[in-house]
Amino acid sequence: MSAQGEQFQQYSQNLLDAAPFPWNTEAPSLWSLLDMLKAYAHTFTMIDYSLGQMVEQGRIAGGVFAADIEARKAVESALKDVRESVVDRPELDAFRDHIDRLLPKLGPPYPDLDLATELSFLRDTLHGGLRRMSFLYLPPLSATTYTHPLAGFSATIKAFPSTAQHIRDGVRCHVFGLYTASVYHSMAIAQVGLHALAKELKVELACPIELAEWQKIIEKIEKKVEPERHTPRTTDKDDKLSFYSACAVQFRYFKDAWRNHVAHMREIYDEGQSFTICLHVRDFMEKLSTRIKETDVNK
Repeated sequence: MSAQGEQFQQYSQNLLDAAPFPWNTEAPSLWSLLDMLKAYAHTFTMIDYSLGQMVEQGRIAGGVFAADIEARKAVESALKDVRESVVDRPELDAFRDHIDRLLPKLGPPYPDLDLATELSFLRDTLHGGLRRMSFLYLPPLSATTYTHPLAGFSATIKAFPSTAQHIRDGVRCHVFGLYTASVYHSMAIAQVGLHALAKELKVELACPIELAEWQKIIEKIEKKVEPERHTPRTTDKDDKLSFYSACAVQFRYFKDAWRNHVAHMREIYDEGQSFTICLHVRDFMEKLSTRIKETDVNK
């Protein structure tokens, strides 16, 4: 076996032994640059380098390289290893297909073959496939936020479990620059709190609360609170009235400032607005969770 064939075969084995590639995971996940270098650059770049070296060797040797049976066997063995290890991705279809077309030409009866040209074309198809695989870079702080999207919402999630998915999506939308979408999820988080408060006060609506408009719910909450102001005062009652009234005011503010705009596509939000709104909703929901809990979450 030629030195180039041994090198190519070794790097092919590295590909087989490597960790799963970033595009071969069940769900989106973050990969560090070190992960990429180990599983991506080290394998495919080295295979690409070996292909390039073999192409150059073939061009220098001319027909001798194509007629070198040992070299052809080495390439055949290496390409079989590569073919077995290439992940089943549409972006690499052409690369796999070309290997499948090339392999029969490398074995007996060893037909005439311009191996340098064949390997050059194979290399080009590898380049084309890899160009179709894109990866998004996240700065360290954004990567941490993406990995731990629920940080800071512990009390909210405990009191209002159904907010978890909206929190996760809202934070990650912000990380990826989808700021208006992030605001939408922030309002969805607040809506869970609004519904929970209405149920706590046993407000009655003409339709299921999930179909009711914020304005109607807020008005009903305010009507529930108002009569309590005219009953005998106690410290506990005053404390509750103050809390409920402040919540109603806050929900009305959410509705007028952001909820109506994002729900009816009247506004496009930027990074600063998305961040501020998320923090505002987080702080409010963390405070709301000290007195209000979500009920019948699974209904």
